[in-house]
Amino acid sequence: NKDERIFLRADKTVDYGTLMGVMDKLRAAGYPKVALVNLQGQEEGSAAATAPVPAAPVAAVPAPGATP
Repeated sequence: NKDERIFLRADKTVDYGTLMGVMDKLRAAGYPKVALVNLQGQEEGSAAATAPVPAAPVAAVPAPGATP
């Protein structure tokens, strides 16, 4: 169901480019509701519930050093 929200969760071993690539592929496949899961404040490896954080469109996040 392409109207369902997809939640992505990645730890610090996943680089930013890889995560953004996955988000781009999901959006290109017709899944516009992609969100990142926030793990802030949780112990690493914890199985506790997470709070979803909607992801900003990739185009809205300028690359470091880019001119807006």
